[in-house]
Amino acid sequence: LGVAQYLWASSPLRRYSDLVNQRQLLAVVAGEKPPYAEGDAELFAAAADFEVTYAQYAEFQNRMEHYWCLRWLTQEQVTETTATVMRENLVRFDALPLVTRVADLPPLAADARVRLGIGRVDLLAVTLETRYAGLAAG
Repeated sequence: LGVAQYLWASSPLRRYSDLVNQRQLLAVVAGEKPPYAEGDAELFAAAADFEVTYAQYAEFQNRMEHYWCLRWLTQEQVTETTATVMRENLVRFDALPLVTRVADLPPLAADARVRLGIGRVDLLAVTLETRYAGLAAG
C-alpha cells in the first residue's frame, strides 16, 4: 500500500461477519475444508439474523445522529444555513452530517449550493422543516 501504518477497522457488528468470511477464504486458499459447507443452513440463519440486527442498529444510529444535528441547530439558534443539492429536493447540509428534503426547492443541478431557512425543529418526532432561501454565494 505504500504507507507507514495501516489499520483495518470496522463496526463491532460487522466484525463477526468479516471473521466468518475470512475463515472461509483462508480455508479455501490453504486447500482445507471450509468451516461452513456450501448452503449451510446454520450459516444462512446466522447471516439473516445478522442482517436484521445490523439494519436495526444502522437505523437507530442514523436516528441518533439526526437527533443530535437537530439539537445543535436548536441550541445554536441557527435560522439559515447552506447545503448542497444531492438530487431533486434532497440536500446535504454543508456544516452538519445531515441530509433532508426541501419541499419548495426549485429544479437545480446536483452539487448546486443553496441557502436554507431553518423552520420548525421537533426533537420528539426528530423532524425538521426547511425552506429554500436562494442560491448560496460562491
